[in-house]
Amino acid sequence: MRLTFDIPEAILAALGWSQEELRRELRQEISLAFYSRGRLSAGKSAELAGLTRLDFERLLRERQMARSYGQKDMEHDLAWARA
Repeated sequence: MRLTFDIPEAILAALGWSQEELRRELRQEISLAFYSRGRLSAGKSAELAGLTRLDFERLLRERQMARSYGQKDMEHDLAWARA
């Protein structure tokens, strides 16, 4: 799915970013917001952000955001470790 919306040139200029930098930043910010609200797992959030799982974990650490780790996460990690 592709989502498109307009961002005024003045905003882009105020940020000092290229369109590609803004695209990357917005994907990261949206993925962090969904993750912090429990809407997406870390893996899906990483995918949305265009990052590896490890890089997403680093981003969480840089932002000093708590990492949620529930029963499903543990089961997934244990299944992966057994494989």
